[in-house]
Amino acid sequence: MTKPSDSNVPEGTTIFIPSYGLHRDPSYFAPLTDTFVPERWLPLDKQLELEPGIFKDQSKVVQNLDAFIPFSTGPANCVGKNLAWMEMRMVVCLTMQKYDIRFEDGFQPKQWEDDMRDFFVTMKGELPVILTPRK
Repeated sequence: MTKPSDSNVPEGTTIFIPSYGLHRDPSYFAPLTDTFVPERWLPLDKQLELEPGIFKDQSKVVQNLDAFIPFSTGPANCVGKNLAWMEMRMVVCLTMQKYDIRFEDGFQPKQWEDDMRDFFVTMKGELPVILTPRK
């Protein structure tokens, strides 16, 4: 019988890492684990410039990049990960270059977050945006 302190996993055991919960665990990402804060991925000086209220107290900021696994990990990770990263960069750059982007009038960003559900595959609510070609 193994002791509770043993960290060995028996051979042949399948392990699942729930990335939704992992990415919202305050011991890995804080503050505001349930909030979209893209500035958390920027260098400290940019974080403080853009969101001083969130990042001024560095003793409360936790960012463990080892816990960030958007494409899973291990031998069964996403086979298209590198292609997906490249495509995401291209689409974002092209969209930002060609369009001005704004939310539809009356859109409530908090409602979009509240309507999101995750059942291994994330179910998202409507995100009405208006793209206007740049001149």
